[in-house]
Amino acid sequence: MSSSLGVVLPDPAADAEAAAGLLEVAVRALREAGVDEVVVLDRPDRRSPPAGRSDGALPRTLALAAASARAGGHDRILLHRLDHALTPAAQVARVLGALDDGAAVAVPVLPVTDTVTAVAAGLLGRTVDRTHVRAVCSPWGFTRAALERAADAASAGGSGPATPGAAP
Repeated sequence: MSSSLGVVLPDPAADAEAAAGLLEVAVRALREAGVDEVVVLDRPDRRSPPAGRSDGALPRTLALAAASARAGGHDRILLHRLDHALTPAAQVARVLGALDDGAAVAVPVLPVTDTVTAVAAGLLGRTVDRTHVRAVCSPWGFTRAALERAADAASAGGSGPATPGAAP
């Protein structure tokens, strides 16, 4: 049976009180989606189990997530940004489902409805049909092997699959 780990990444722009509230929302969404274990990098409060300090650097963040996955024996890992805490549990579950269906890396892509006016250089431009616009949010899902490759590529300075959506 697949085991999942949710790693909550900090929002450096949030103050401690706001971050604690967002953390509660993010953890709830992960748990409601069926995530087995949740750890928090750079935790904003003392109630959350620490995974370590990421210092905001991608190689360190990926290495900490990979180490947490190995330690817990997890084969599906979600990196969930605290500033995307309001991502619905159903979106989190879709990412887990994509990993179960064989994807090495998965991200939720939310369709956007209605229309949006493009803004360039502060000037209003043409109206774009939002059915052609997609918003990528978190969590980003990885198999353990894909996360290990991403961590290795990031620490070596390579591009590899360190960003969601890149080829594994």
